[in-house]
Amino acid sequence: MTSLLLIPMVYTVYRAYCAQMATVRDREQHAIETEALHLRTIEGLAMAIEAKDQSTHRHLLRVRVYVAELGKLMQLDKPLVQALSIASFLHDIGKLAVPEHIINKPGRLSPEEFEKMKIHPVVGADIPGAGPVSLPGGADRALAP
Repeated sequence: MTSLLLIPMVYTVYRAYCAQMATVRDREQHAIETEALHLRTIEGLAMAIEAKDQSTHRHLLRVRVYVAELGKLMQLDKPLVQALSIASFLHDIGKLAVPEHIINKPGRLSPEEFEKMKIHPVVGADIPGAGPVSLPGGADRALAP
């Protein structure tokens, strides 16, 4: 008789477990989709920056390949190599602060123009750290000092 009384309780626990697992799966899927959206946003921003600079010709792709290969040679963990590859897209983000006529100027830059060009790494370093940032693959942690 006691075992018959346990059936409703076991069933209730089972249903609660199933509901909790569905919630966990939904949250995991949401996290995956959000990370993919962040990555596409970063890639889009990086491509827009590269399009602004007519002299680089697939520079971002080359940098990403170099970073990934160096990470492998250094025997870094795969998640860290992936994070660094994602972060490599942002290495020229500071060019947003440099006037386009300087970026695309043929020939040598004047000393004043060169000074303006030199600010792009400083501005680029400040942009990801301007607020709470969570880059895909833990790239924000890979960039942390």
